[in-house]
Amino acid sequence: MQDNGELYTYVKKIGGSAHLLGLTYLNNPLIMIKKGNDALGGGILVTASIHAREYITSYLVCRLAQEYSLSYPIHFVPLLNPDGVFLARGGADTVADKKLRYELIDINGGRNFALWKANARCVDLNVNFDAGWGTGLSNVRYKRSSDYIGSKPFSERETKAIKRLLKRYRYGLCLCYHSKGEEVYWGFEHDTRYKAEAQLFADKLGYTLKESRGSAGGLKDYFTLMYKRLGLTIEVGSDSLPHPYPMGQLDNLYAQHKGSLELAVEICKKLEEDSRY
Repeated sequence: MQDNGELYTYVKKIGGSAHLLGLTYLNNPLIMIKKGNDALGGGILVTASIHAREYITSYLVCRLAQEYSLSYPIHFVPLLNPDGVFLARGGADTVADKKLRYELIDINGGRNFALWKANARCVDLNVNFDAGWGTGLSNVRYKRSSDYIGSKPFSERETKAIKRLLKRYRYGLCLCYHSKGEEVYWGFEHDTRYKAEAQLFADKLGYTLKESRGSAGGLKDYFTLMYKRLGLTIEVGSDSLPHPYPMGQLDNLYAQHKGSLELAVEICKKLEEDSRY
């Protein structure tokens, strides 16, 4: 079993100032790290590990955040789904409540949770936002390891915490890290503005830019719909490798993504200069 405390230690190595956004269903803290100067306004929100098995994105974002030293504000939520991540890494024994533990084992079809995507309530957090909620091509309305939309939009503590953040801060850009596929998704429904800026980010990584189709209920979708600004879903890593993405590839991912936060700042500043943004 992996040491989940080690992952929180990794998060704290980012530096900056740490803020508690709330607690999950299993009482794990949702931590946001601020870097840069909030007084400058605007800013960027960066999230990772909204899907449990994609926890390599937490390590990648933390490494990028550690080296970020500009004054432009970036808020990092590098472990958005800690309950699910700990389940994927450590299995059912990470759940203390016996009744819940056996319910999860039953839903999962066994004790190997390596491919689990949802949180501890079996809700896929990236289909729980109020942006075409329940209309995604893969959405389901029953508890499962992935794609379950929840009982209603923002039914989960994790998505509520992000909703509060988005309401409180006027972010100019939202970056949502996932794995895998070496693709960057932008847009929602008929809103496909800011393609040139999205393409710049994709080109920096050597990734393919794709318009979101059949997507609904995601964080990027909600940010695009509600705030009319640029949200990007970044699928890190090659599709030729399995889930969960091998941790031995972290150095390669880091080398590929180095400097991308600084580019994101340039993009965000450029967009903020546009009076229509």
